[in-house]
Amino acid sequence: MRLTTGVKDSNIRIKFLAFESPWPAHSGYQKRVYELLRELSQDFTIDLILLNRRLLSDEQKGELAKYVKTLNQIARCDVSFGDKLKVAFKAVVLGLPYHTALIQYSYAEAGISIPQATERVFSNAVHWAIPLQDHMQSRWIVDQQNADVQYWRVYTKDARNPLIKFIALLNGWATYRYCQKIYHSAARVISVCEEDRQLSQQVAPAARIEVIPNGVDCDFFHPQRNFPIQPRILFTGTSADRNMKALRFFTHEVYPIVRKEVPQVELVIGGIFSASAQAEFAVFPGVYFTGPLPDLRPLYNDSALFICPFEDTYGSKLKVSEALAMGICVVSTPAGVRGFPLVDGESVLIGRDRVSLARQVIRALSEPALTERIGSAGRSVAEQHLDWHRVLGPRLRQIARQAYEGTK
Repeated sequence: MRLTTGVKDSNIRIKFLAFESPWPAHSGYQKRVYELLRELSQDFTIDLILLNRRLLSDEQKGELAKYVKTLNQIARCDVSFGDKLKVAFKAVVLGLPYHTALIQYSYAEAGISIPQATERVFSNAVHWAIPLQDHMQSRWIVDQQNADVQYWRVYTKDARNPLIKFIALLNGWATYRYCQKIYHSAARVISVCEEDRQLSQQVAPAARIEVIPNGVDCDFFHPQRNFPIQPRILFTGTSADRNMKALRFFTHEVYPIVRKEVPQVELVIGGIFSASAQAEFAVFPGVYFTGPLPDLRPLYNDSALFICPFEDTYGSKLKVSEALAMGICVVSTPAGVRGFPLVDGESVLIGRDRVSLARQVIRALSEPALTERIGSAGRSVAEQHLDWHRVLGPRLRQIARQAYEGTK
């Protein structure tokens, strides 16, 4: 289905490829895609192509029409179990990552050709870039979201089911071989942090890789702290496996230590969590789920600190960018703030194991002046390094113009 809007043409027109609608943005992926789209639309005319499970609502199309000239929706062909098996079989036969095979299959079912290497394309995920396998020169920009190989390493490690672990291992192997070709062929690859850039450079040493962090709109995410702050710990996200693992670690290993010292403490979990996920943590006193909320800013303003208790991760956490912009004290493991220019004791409080993480949480709850200082420093980091409109947007558009005009 194609939608044409009244957006004014610029001198460079690009195809922007993404999974599902970036608005309304509930996940980190959607939020990043939405901001990339908004920033690129300032300098380029955009034809948006979405691979989605269901057609967009009129409200969604109206919002996206502010930034794109045309909108094309392609049905995602792995909704049924039978289609999933077909895609998986295709992936195994061709030695491709699952989502790359899915894109090929979905395009074929729709009777549409995948954009070619000679076209100007901004791809949100490496899986779209199958035309680049046989072209050493292209006009594509590939936004990683995460370092693709690192993602599958962590996913395989975290998988509980042996079959899922084996499938993830196979997909990780296919992704590595695929990325070796794609990274070299892309006009630019964009990583979300320096750590991911270095990992990707190991896969493809000659690739042209830039860093655009998971940024934030610092005008929208602006602190209005409600003093006095209650002894409330905030965690945000969804019931994705990585979030559930972090929550289990915190509630089982860290939270009991904190409650012994601060009995009145609450743990508020904001975002979209399934009923089963909420039931799992119902046994812990003082733990509350907010359910879906249109705006998380009041949670940040009403909480003493933001917790990011990830033991192993990939990419960087957009939730951390939002917390920093909201001026709330961030308490984290080293992995939780991976990719951010933060300094322990200055702009973040770091705990390296369950005991030290608990001690940092207790310290933050007990010393309001400390949490205010850490939160203020975090806000400064967001303004200087993570703001889309003043820092990242101009840099993104510069990278895109160089890639599409063929300049260095």
